Amino acid sequence: LQPYAVYWSKQMIQRLITRMIIVAMMWIGLLLLKESLSTQLLWQALIFSVIVLVGSLLEQIFHYQGDPYILPVVEAILALGLVFVVRIEPEAHIYTGQAVHQFWWANIGLVIFYAVLWIMRDYRKLGRLRYLWGLIAVALLLVTLLFGSTAGGAKSWLNLGGITLQPEEFVKLGLLLFMASYLEENEELLRVG
Repeated sequence: LQPYAVYWSKQMIQRLITRMIIVAMMWIGLLLLKESLSTQLLWQALIFSVIVLVGSLLEQIFHYQGDPYILPVVEAILALGLVFVVRIEPEAHIYTGQAVHQFWWANIGLVIFYAVLWIMRDYRKLGRLRYLWGLIAVALLLVTLLFGSTAGGAKSWLNLGGITLQPEEFVKLGLLLFMASYLEENEELLRVG
């Protein structure tokens, strides 16, 4: 029992330090742009910081089995991207600024990630529904083809009650889940050829 507790604490400390570096990197970038900051933007950055730090603890509590480097790298890129958006286009109005919207979506995305982590503790269960994921991906493409709207010269948008989204982003996830589980199932056959 003792070695597990030591491992758990070392891993937890490593995750926390990594996330603290990411949060510090974002705050240093934001503080260098202090003339572009509003209270709404600062609140969103604070919420982002709390989600990232508490999320690293949740990963340890829920025994996150995924790659230990992908999520921190994604969070670091996200934090830098948020700083760049603040630098490029500070908000003209508190609720219409691009930076505030990006912080909102980043925070919502992180909350959804940790909710999925809590709900589905073993990601390998997704592989059992491989053909469903492939079917959903094809169905989303067909729905976009039939009912999609054109923007920027491409018919790749769906308008759902005032919310506009690109189903292709969900198609990527569906095909990724399908292909990963299909290739895992047929690995030996594909290797021998």
